[in-house]
Amino acid sequence: MFAGSRLLLPVTTNNVTEISLYFSCNFLTVFNDGTARTLVGLTGTIEVFYEGNVYNIPVCLWLLDTYPYNPPICFVKPTSAMMIKTGKHIDANGKIYLPYLHEWKHPQSDLYGLIQVMIVVFGEEPPVFSRPTTQPPYQAFQAAGPPNRKHGFITVQLTRRFHEIWTV
Repeated sequence: MFAGSRLLLPVTTNNVTEISLYFSCNFLTVFNDGTARTLVGLTGTIEVFYEGNVYNIPVCLWLLDTYPYNPPICFVKPTSAMMIKTGKHIDANGKIYLPYLHEWKHPQSDLYGLIQVMIVVFGEEPPVFSRPTTQPPYQAFQAAGPPNRKHGFITVQLTRRFHEIWTV
């Protein structure tokens, strides 16, 4: 199923069932070009501090079948009350671009480290903001990104456990 040792499959299968209680997990995705890949999608929120306040940034991390050797594909998933704030690390579709993802190298790179980087980067420049209560006459284009899923909480502790599962 995922790249790595053959011992990974039984451990992964048991623990993905456990993780699915907290996260939305998907196992097959068809891309826009028609190719199908086995993916696991983790959808949840990352808690960040910005200007003295705590915000929960909704994200989706898509693990390809080549994970952990290739980085996840990451998106910000704004709620209906939020809008994407494009910038150096976020495009109009909500896709996340970080040097950590670009320079991903197994085994030094992992989900725990990725989320730590997101906490720091999003704390400096939040990728979403509250939707104005009155809509301006012109609304900027905003794509939906990956399919909407039930949100859980991605915490450092759960991510560390998930990392342990995938690197057995």
